[in-house]
Amino acid sequence: MQRREYLLDAVRRLPRAYRQVVTLRLEDLSNAEIGEVLGVNENTVAIRLTRARKALAELMHEEWSNA
Repeated sequence: MQRREYLLDAVRRLPRAYRQVVTLRLEDLSNAEIGEVLGVNENTVAIRLTRARKALAELMHEEWSNA
């Protein structure tokens, strides 16, 4: 599997709330815009993005270690 495929697989494995903010961030939306779309405040978006990045790093590490 290539790096991109590992990343896409990892994103798919994230909890829904994290997957949503990551996907919207990849669409170049700001925290404020993501908050509007999801009906949450900017702080919640920032927290979810931080947690999503950590979870992605862990998932990617697992994938690369098992490859």
